[in-house]
Amino acid sequence: MARRKKPGELGYIDPDTGIVNAGQAVPIFIPGSKASGQPIKAIALISECDVERVSKAIASVKRGSQLWIDSCGYVQVGLQYLHTIIAGRRRGCVVDHIDGEKLYCTRANLQHISQAENTQKGLGRKTNTGELGISRQASGRYRVQFRDTHEVFDNMFSGLEEAVAARDAYLTRRRSRQWTQDGYPPVQPSEFSGGSLDDYEKWDARMNEKFSRGSK
Repeated sequence: MARRKKPGELGYIDPDTGIVNAGQAVPIFIPGSKASGQPIKAIALISECDVERVSKAIASVKRGSQLWIDSCGYVQVGLQYLHTIIAGRRRGCVVDHIDGEKLYCTRANLQHISQAENTQKGLGRKTNTGELGISRQASGRYRVQFRDTHEVFDNMFSGLEEAVAARDAYLTRRRSRQWTQDGYPPVQPSEFSGGSLDDYEKWDARMNEKFSRGSK
């Protein structure tokens, strides 16, 4: 039987709030091609408390690629999805990336939702307006809809421009909260276009500086 975590330890679940002490966000490197000059194809972010679990999953892959990105943009460890390894499976639910960033796999950005909710959430970015989280209603108004473990953002707007501004403000606030919880700049990992370790360190420094200036 696994030892129960104590308050303050990584992985401890607060019984009152259900919030996991996940620690800071930790980047993991998706390998690329050294021949192309891009030994690092991309980065994904996971919570510090999941490093051991993910490391064991990677080590258990005997054949083929240990870490890779599939055609839909999800990170896979062998034949398993990284987000499923971290969040686990729940009957009747799928694992959702709250802000739509498939490489952001920290506890703060993953939640279990029903397939129907996942389909509804995807409508904004796959059909209708083509904008993440925004759908045009039969009335002609625009609905911005997001849900995470902390809040539900569900509002109607008369114009698309107004809806986009509200959506962006919400995501900025959400990512600022992730910064507080994850200790990592509220940026999308997909903004890193690949390269060497030196390229990553320079990008990481720029993102930290950019957020530090913006938060003052």
